[in-house]
Amino acid sequence: MPMPDVMKEYLAKWQDGGRHKVLEASDEAKIHEYCVIPHPDLDNYAIREGFTYGFEKVGTIRSHAKPHFMALNAAMKLKEDKELWVEALRAFCKRIELEVDASSFVEDVLTLSDGWTAPPPGEAELILKQEKEQAAEEAPSPLVMVPTGETTTPKHSKALVGPGGLKMDKRSKSKADKPEGEPRGSNLKLYAAHLAPTGSRCLLSLQEDKSVQGCHVVPRRTDDRTCAKVAAWWGLDEFDVDSPFNIFLLRADIHCLWDQGHLMFVPEPHIIDSYLAQDIVPIGGASSLAKLFEVSDVPVYKYCIVAHRDLPETEENAAFPRDIKILGYVESPVPPQFAIYNAGLMLSQSGPDGFEMALDAFYKLHNVDYEAINALNYMKDIYQRWVADDADGDIVHPATQNVLSL
Repeated sequence: MPMPDVMKEYLAKWQDGGRHKVLEASDEAKIHEYCVIPHPDLDNYAIREGFTYGFEKVGTIRSHAKPHFMALNAAMKLKEDKELWVEALRAFCKRIELEVDASSFVEDVLTLSDGWTAPPPGEAELILKQEKEQAAEEAPSPLVMVPTGETTTPKHSKALVGPGGLKMDKRSKSKADKPEGEPRGSNLKLYAAHLAPTGSRCLLSLQEDKSVQGCHVVPRRTDDRTCAKVAAWWGLDEFDVDSPFNIFLLRADIHCLWDQGHLMFVPEPHIIDSYLAQDIVPIGGASSLAKLFEVSDVPVYKYCIVAHRDLPETEENAAFPRDIKILGYVESPVPPQFAIYNAGLMLSQSGPDGFEMALDAFYKLHNVDYEAINALNYMKDIYQRWVADDADGDIVHPATQNVLSL
């Protein structure tokens, strides 16, 4: 929420009911201060140890976001349960020793919001209408779209909708209901939630809120040629990166760390050894990911999560702390092939040094008799085998791999 003095200033400015510029020229680069008020129910959310909310340690924050927009956002929440938020605001002000009447502060925010969202007065409405008419006259003519008769197809356009629906899992009460439509965009996240034992919650923190995002394991940027290569190695007719099986659900800040290469999901050692010894490593015995939807029980795999040595620790007063080191194995329906691809891609670019210490510590803590450096090197070797071309630049199919190597 904006600071109380800002709300008083806005009340005085808009008390005439007129129209005023929201963005003054002098405000373009201005940084504003805000109160961070946590909802009381946050304490009751099921969150994994090491990832619990830390809002009780957060005071005010600074942001370039404009107070007008923050006030409108706050007003929408206040109208849902004003008394609850008044109490939360009162507790916040007491904690940071801010002398403010919480009830009056809330009323100021609501008064401003009501004024801004009310129908404009006659004079202001006339001015607004004239401005819209002038803008319409000055707007360039729209482009005329001439049909070419050609059909364009987006990349990775084939949907992976399972015949017969997704009635296959009874492992967890947190499983999400079957979504409607194709697994695309936000619907892709819903399908991934339906498959995952943790449902729509973050795989690491177990938080369930709007900040949880779908994260591609084999990156979305992977080109069609590479998808064709790995499909052959995985015994698939084709591989589409936009599959619910290629999605981890992670909190937004953890998603960012994942995209930056700070986190690695490592399958169990026996799986790594098995894939290293095989040519084709089928995914669930199916020729397509769509057919996995038909099975009565989707396989679930165990992963250890290791952080790169350059990943900084979260600050003591962080609102969203994370302690990767305390995590044991997590379970996911994402096939190990995809996790090894992601890990191998990172290891091919930066080597194993950044992850070796963390993986070694995990193995020792959980009594896993395996050398961390071997796991990392083997995953890199498997990945490089999957994406390799022959001397002429042609795709190496696993069926001819042994012949070509002679």
